[in-house]
Amino acid sequence: MKYNGQLSAYKVKKIIKLFCVDADVVKIMLLISIKRNTINHRYNIFRQEIYKYQVRKYYYM
Repeated sequence: MKYNGQLSAYKVKKIIKLFCVDADVVKIMLLISIKRNTINHRYNIFRQEIYKYQVRKYYYM
């Protein structure tokens, strides 16, 4: 996953942790003070990476 440097490493790690526990975007907005679009963008990146991993895992078995 590419990191473009707009968010601090702390905030990115926090978003990842909250993504793993299936937290709402609104909840993350309030906890970390980040715009909704930024969080949605990160969530989409995480989903794409998970999908790519699953596809590679399936086809290379």
